[in-house]
Amino acid sequence: MKGTAQSVARTASRGMRLLIDEDVPNAITDFLRDRGHDVVRVLDVLTPGTPDHAIAAYAEQDARIVITFNLRDYNRLIRRGVAGRKAGLIGFIHCHHVEGLRRVQDFIVAIEHEHAHMGARAEGEDKRLIVQISTTKLTILR
Repeated sequence: MKGTAQSVARTASRGMRLLIDEDVPNAITDFLRDRGHDVVRVLDVLTPGTPDHAIAAYAEQDARIVITFNLRDYNRLIRRGVAGRKAGLIGFIHCHHVEGLRRVQDFIVAIEHEHAHMGARAEGEDKRLIVQISTTKLTILR
């Protein structure tokens, strides 16, 4: 048990590798960067209007967690493993852009904990973080 706790702590200290979709407000990006996460915006690495499947492929290639308000399309691409098994997803559902930052601030400790827990899983196990944020709750999908 002690080894698992140490592994979770090491994973937590590394932070999340995030890919911020075009529809995510800058305030969320700034908040996550200020918390020490490795944040890359889609607009910094791909052209504007890049199709979702290409963004999911980039996230898979670079082992990043996509953050988006476009949950429907990314849910199909990432959660169901169409893109592969390295990309994760934090998606907003029934949550307006203006509420997004507040919801991330409310749930960030739980999200970071879950990320550390998933990263500490054994080789061969699914380590993707898949999270849905709504106006009322945080849902972690396994």
